[in-house]
Formats: sequence, C-alpha cells, structure tokens
Amino acid sequence: MGGVPYYLNYIQKGKSAEQNIQEICFTKNGILFTEFERLFQSLFDAPELNIRIIREIARKREGISREELLFRMKMSSGGSFNKRIQEIQAAGFIQGFIPYQFKKKEQHFRVIDEYSCFYLHWIDPVASKGFHQPNYWQHCLRNSSWNTWAGYTFENICLKHTSKILHALELDSTPCEVGNWRYVSSKKRDTGTQIDLLLDRQDGVITLCEIKYSKNLFTIDKAYAQELHRKIEIFREKTKTKKELFLAFITTMGIKNNFWSADLVAQEVLLKDLF
Repeated sequence: MGGVPYYLNYIQKGKSAEQNIQEICFTKNGILFTEFERLFQSLFDAPELNIRIIREIARKREGISREELLFRMKMSSGGSFNKRIQEIQAAGFIQGFIPYQFKKKEQHFRVIDEYSCFYLHWIDPVASKGFHQPNYWQHCLRNSSWNTWAGYTFENICLKHTSKILHALELDSTPCEVGNWRYVSSKKRDTGTQIDLLLDRQDGVITLCEIKYSKNLFTIDKAYAQELHRKIEIFREKTKTKKELFLAFITTMGIKNNFWSADLVAQEVLLKDLF
C-alpha cells in the first residue's frame, strides 16, 4: 500500500490479505490497478519523463549508478536531469545512496516506494495487456518468484529503517557510516558477492548485516555457513579493512539456533524491531 492510509479504506473486512490484494490491485476497477500513472500526473509537471526514469531505476533492484542511468535514459548530466531526480526523490519514490568506499560523486539510486515496486513488478505486466483473471494474485503467491520479490522488498524496508536497526544493535551512541557493498569479478571463476547493509563503526568494528525474508525461523545450514565465511573473507580482502568484522542477521521471524548460527551470528534484529 506504500504506507498511505487512504488506500487502507479499500480493504474489506472479512476478506483475507490475498483476496483484498486481488480486488484492489488486479481488477479493472481496483484503486491501485491504475493509480501509478495518475499519481505521477498529479505530482509532477513532466510525469512521462519521471515515469521513464523510475522504470529504468527499477530494472536494477540493487540500485543503478548515476552514469548508467544517464546512459540508459540518453540524457546529459545537467539541470533538467538533476531537477527530475530531485523531485522524484523528494516525493519519496527513490533513494540516493553511495556504496561503501565509493566517492561522493558516484551516487546510485534505487526505488524505495513500496507501491511503485509492487506496481512495476506485478501489476504493470497485467495492466499493459488488459488482462484480468479472478485468482491471478493467489496464483502468483504459489510461484517461486514471489519469495524472491518478497526478499528484495524486505531488504528495502530494512534500508528505510536503519535508525531502528542501529537502536536494536545498541549502536545509537556509536558513530557509524551506513552503506552497502558489492563486488563483481571480471573473472568467470572468481565469484562476486554483496553485503546488503554494513555499519562502519568508529569503535574499530564493521558490522556486516545479512537481510533474510522468511515466513518461519531462518535456518543457517553448513552450505550457507560456508558461503557466509566466503563473503566475509572476500569483503576483508577486497576492501583491505583492518577492522574487526561482526555478522548480524536481520530477519522477519528470527534465526533457528544451531551450531552454524552460534558460530557466525553476533547479533540479531527482527522485523518487529523496525516498527
């Protein structure tokens, strides 16, 4: 719903979340089926261009660099582009960020508005075809792509609530640089990796945060534990940091206690800690 109380008026009492989403988002008269373009037209003086920009940014869930966005939009860096980016960002649709160890001028952008993310991934393909199916959303929920999308969306929610994460980790009074990090190798045999969220602390520690969506307790098995060890070592090698590295998990329901979680996880944050 994007956190807009007005839309909540359309939720019908006595119907499940699945039924309400089907009705509100995937029927011809559903308020959120056609709200996306109307919303941009009511907010901006150049809605078509702004929609093109947000669509391009949404193609990369991890974020897109300013330079790549300019290239894809076939625009030059200047007043017109800056104005569009600033107004879309001010309206809360996108967020600008600078990846860890990048220069200040190397800004990236990602879509953070929940409704826009949902619309562009799920509603738009249906709306563009004029396609209506009574149980479309219920069918989508049985598809593996839903879990992938839910994971990205949970990550977005976490990134919008970093102050609450810092509080849950008892880092309110510790100065931190908040960021993320991604390593892409040019060699086929050398796999890349990424850190969803990192807290570069002034007390000689970097907290690396893994963000995991799960309907139940999240389980770290042997294979995943090895992957986490590899990720930590790649981060240490490529960033050349001398700081101590802590691993924290941010999950919806918590982590199942086992040998691997006890060995790796220093701290936990739950979904309920964000609100």
